Amino acid sequence: MSKFDLAHLLKDLVVQTGLSKKALAEQAKISRQSLYNLLNGDISEVKVSTLVNLASALRVHPLELLRPYFNGYILDCDSRSSSNLIKGLNAGFIEDVTYPDYSSVSVNQTFDKTWLVINTGSVPWEDLYLVCQDEPCEIRGLCVGLKPQYRKIPIPYTLPGEKVELTVTLTAPVIPGSVRSEWKAENVQGQLVLGSKFPLYCLVKVVSL
Repeated sequence: MSKFDLAHLLKDLVVQTGLSKKALAEQAKISRQSLYNLLNGDISEVKVSTLVNLASALRVHPLELLRPYFNGYILDCDSRSSSNLIKGLNAGFIEDVTYPDYSSVSVNQTFDKTWLVINTGSVPWEDLYLVCQDEPCEIRGLCVGLKPQYRKIPIPYTLPGEKVELTVTLTAPVIPGSVRSEWKAENVQGQLVLGSKFPLYCLVKVVSL
């Protein structure tokens, strides 16, 4: 994607809506400086949630902004992924619904981690699974990492532009400290898909009671 494609599109949409930049920033719940950066082609720090909010304020479908940003193509270099570009298959992370990074959980606590994601591609998500990428966490019979209830869960059928919540159940170790669990999307053949846009992480701080 050319960073200026998105900037030009945003400028055109601002003109069409007749909103002032101040009013647009307020409706999108972003700072005016962030909006100015986007209009000038600076997209290095932009979040998917910012583009979704802007689309709502500009009265357009989120894909109008997300597609030029993500460009609809993923090349995953993992050895288990397809060697070809997967046309139209893409994803965007929106937010941690539960347990944002460095949330505290108790030792041995079982909890549900939920992420909100969006299909930013041009084809549906179908027959995909969210799969835990962690190595076995047991050392001398003790689990020292986050233990998933299931290492693989189905990703619901999701149309382009749709948001979906993905939830996994995890159990904290009995030893305090910071721990992380990583999840990626795979197809039915076990190939990684959605590439660098779709590792999801749960990062929590385990504390003693």
